[in-house]
Amino acid sequence: MLAAHDEGNVNKVTRIDMSRYFTVCFNCPDRKLGCHKTCEKYLAERKAYDDMREKKRKHEKIDSILSWMHKKR
Repeated sequence: MLAAHDEGNVNKVTRIDMSRYFTVCFNCPDRKLGCHKTCEKYLAERKAYDDMREKKRKHEKIDSILSWMHKKR
């Protein structure tokens, strides 16, 4: 999966290896089409993943702002 985000005028494309984060589905005997909407284990893992990504985005934004401020001096 590819994710693109824009920081100022610079477009960056990064590869996200989601299989590293979603391990509960591997060899799950109850896996079927559409199970991600109801599986509590998956939903918990997804929430943790989304929280981690949001923290990372915030840190990247802060780093970008600090870098910009440093260049202005």
